[in-house]
Amino acid sequence: MAREKRGRGVPVFPAFAHPDPARKRHAANGLLRYVSPTGAPSPRAELLKMVGLEDQTEKLPTAVSSGQQQCAAIARALATDPSIILADEPTGNLDTRSAETVLKLFEDLAEQGKTILIVTHDPSITERTHQTIILSDGEIIDPIVARALPYLSHPQMLAATKNAKKRKAAAGHNILKRGADVEYFFIVISGEVDVIMENLFHTEVSLTRLGAGQFFGEIELMQGGQAVAHVRAAEQGAELVLIPKKLFFELIDGSPVTRSALNEAATRHKTEHERRKLHQ
Repeated sequence: MAREKRGRGVPVFPAFAHPDPARKRHAANGLLRYVSPTGAPSPRAELLKMVGLEDQTEKLPTAVSSGQQQCAAIARALATDPSIILADEPTGNLDTRSAETVLKLFEDLAEQGKTILIVTHDPSITERTHQTIILSDGEIIDPIVARALPYLSHPQMLAATKNAKKRKAAAGHNILKRGADVEYFFIVISGEVDVIMENLFHTEVSLTRLGAGQFFGEIELMQGGQAVAHVRAAEQGAELVLIPKKLFFELIDGSPVTRSALNEAATRHKTEHERRKLHQ
């Protein structure tokens, strides 16, 4: 078990909202007297340079842009060398260049071992994070559902999260047998599964191996018919999300983009399976 990590956390708030009116005089104020927990000084100029404000030190908050005010707030948050930074829409008021400066700074801080918690509606930010938690109406969406079915709306993802089943399969267990009815859309949470068919010589061959975030069952659900292959848990076993057929069709009926994407995936996977079967 990891040792408990203790440290100070600070929020990022706009420069013009600083609670002490005496520190609103300049965009850089509030930095001068701060020191790190180790006692080493955090020079104001260095902090402002980190966020691209080194040439704005003597300006009033009203004389700089809202984006620059946001950068000053981030610099102030960094002044105490916190282990955790809470950033609520940190790039919301920034132009592209300033936003990139802030995000690169956060990435550098994360590499140094700091924890950065960002609240955002910007998908370009979530693409750069180590972990993303999606909320819908205050509830957490299963990240595996979001990864496998990214075109669903957040309320649809939440419905899938609440109504899906989870199942563990030991190594070698047949999750799906060829010729069986397919009653679920399957998503791999962890571990791996093998998709297996018989070749022309009636010998079992592994067509592909699926890992976390990948899915199966879409061929049969989207194109009709029974299972076209065996699906078996690999050496380390697997954990799965199972979305019932009725819910699956309700979801894709409400998301034409998801239906189209799954149709394309089903056609592509079926073609690949047939090609590999012939060449084994």
